[in-house]
Amino acid sequence: MRKLLLAAGLFFAVAPSFAQNTKWYIAVSPGAGWGGPNGSLKKEFEQRGYNQTSTTVILFVSFGTKYPQASSGVPLTVRGGLQLKPNLNLFAIAGTSSSGEVTGYKNTSNEIATFLGIFGGSIGTFVSIDYKVTQVAVGLEHQMKGSRIKLGYAPAAFLLRYHNIYSSNTGKKTAFVPGVALTGRMPLGKDKRTIGVELIADLNLAPPATIKEQIYTADNGIDTKRVLPATKVNMVHGMVGLALTLRKKKNA
Repeated sequence: MRKLLLAAGLFFAVAPSFAQNTKWYIAVSPGAGWGGPNGSLKKEFEQRGYNQTSTTVILFVSFGTKYPQASSGVPLTVRGGLQLKPNLNLFAIAGTSSSGEVTGYKNTSNEIATFLGIFGGSIGTFVSIDYKVTQVAVGLEHQMKGSRIKLGYAPAAFLLRYHNIYSSNTGKKTAFVPGVALTGRMPLGKDKRTIGVELIADLNLAPPATIKEQIYTADNGIDTKRVLPATKVNMVHGMVGLALTLRKKKNA
C-alpha cells in the first residue's frame, strides 16, 4: 500500500498542465482502501484473548485456524462537482468509504469434541464484528495552478454500522462521528472527453468511534455473557483507485 500511495504521489507531481474544461462531473470510484476500524478490532481481539487456534476434525484429520482473522471490503463512492469559477468546484461525495470483518476465537475447554473421532472440533467462543462506514461530504475543490490535479476538502459525516455475527442479537448498531474529507483527482487522458477515467486519492480524518459492548445471549434467551467490552476503533481511513467519470463540457 505504501508503494501504491508513493506512486500516486509521484504521478500527481509530474502531471502536465491543462485548463479546467468541465461545467460539472459525476464519477463512480472503487479503489484499494486502508485504515479504518479493522486494525483496532484486531488489536482488541488479541488483547482480550480471542487470538487462539480453532481446531476442526474431518474424517480423522485435524485442521487448525489461527485467530484473529481480518478481511476488508472494497470502498465504493459516488462523487460529483459543479464549477463555480474557472479553478473552483463545489463537490460532494457519498458512499461506502470502508468496510470489513474481524473474527476472533477463544478456547473455553482444552478438549476437542468429536463423534467417534471422525467429525468435531474445539470448544470455544467466536466473536466476529462485521462493519461498514458510510461517508457523506460536501466541500470545495481547487485545480492546482499549472497542473490537471484537483484537490478538495470538505466537512464530512461518517456513519459506522456494525454487528456481531455470532451473537443471538442480530440487529445492527450504529456510531456517528464528524470529520474532514481530503480528496485528489487527476484525469488519465484528455479532460475534454465526455466519459473518462481519473486517478482518485482520498484521505478521511475523524476521531475514534465507539463500538458498544458485545453481549452473547444463549438460545434459551436467559443466559448471557459479555464477549467484548465497549471498544474505540480508528476512523482515519482512505483509498486510492480509478473513477469512471461523466463530464459536461464547457460551451456544449
